Amino acid sequence: MQGILPRPVSDHFLVLLEGGRLKRGPSPFRFENMWLEEEGFKDKMKTWWGSLKFTGTSGYILDAKLRALKNILKIWNKEEFRLVEAKKGEALKQVEY
Repeated sequence: MQGILPRPVSDHFLVLLEGGRLKRGPSPFRFENMWLEEEGFKDKMKTWWGSLKFTGTSGYILDAKLRALKNILKIWNKEEFRLVEAKKGEALKQVEY
């Protein structure tokens, strides 16, 4: 299947080619810079990090805290910024030709 994608900043269309369906794992976690601009975010991070308690080696504790924090951030992001993707999609539709 072939299609074109929106062209928000260029006079060229991106071409979308679809091939066979590949099984993918979960999407990788990405830290969003916009979170840093959210008022009170750094304080929330400190609170979340301090509330996570694990026992084991220091390497295990760090790994477990990072995994738990990732899940907290995913939930918080959905609650706090759920409309961002919808707004982005609408903006892209407006610049399509």
